[in-house]
Amino acid sequence: MATIGKRNTLTVLRDSSSGIYLDGGEHGEILLPNRYVPRGVAMGDRLEVFVYRDSEDRLVATTETPRATVGEVATLKVISINRQVGAFLDWGLAKDLLLPFREQTGPVQVGQDVVVRVYLDEKTQRIVASMKLGRDAALAPPNFRAGRPPSPALDLSLNLLQQLRIPCRQHHRRAVLRKFQCNGPANPPARPRYDSDFVRQCLFHARGG
Repeated sequence: MATIGKRNTLTVLRDSSSGIYLDGGEHGEILLPNRYVPRGVAMGDRLEVFVYRDSEDRLVATTETPRATVGEVATLKVISINRQVGAFLDWGLAKDLLLPFREQTGPVQVGQDVVVRVYLDEKTQRIVASMKLGRDAALAPPNFRAGRPPSPALDLSLNLLQQLRIPCRQHHRRAVLRKFQCNGPANPPARPRYDSDFVRQCLFHARGG
């Protein structure tokens, strides 16, 4: 079955004028629009796609990769603000990611980089963002594993501590930076993404844990 907000490997069922339909299991057929259909694809082929809801709340697929998937944390840029619903963030897909007013920890501005957690709203089944990271971070102290985080995290660590206004001492802040600095690629992504386990680690050490 297809999982909303995640990368899925789905089977091609049939062709149409709008694109191809993929087997979404309990979600039924999921459209992959023509602009994302690879050349030479045939019925029965399996494609790796990201599944989300379009502007009309229909489940659709894309071969594009968002900057963060459900359950991950990333630094995203505010590109517009709707006074009725909230801010919209650039997460690398055609449909921008909504950051509702209720999920903001303070006013945001167009052009601002914000650290958010991407999650699936249980009532609407829509993918949305939240600046309220502390809800995940309040869990038990994490267990560090080799190779985490997957990429350099200095910028995200600083933004995270500032955004959450964590009352931590300066030596704790330096410890966070040392802990999360790693030998990543020579040109790391401008806005790396992390899962909630990384956020728990960051906050735990920032508080002097």
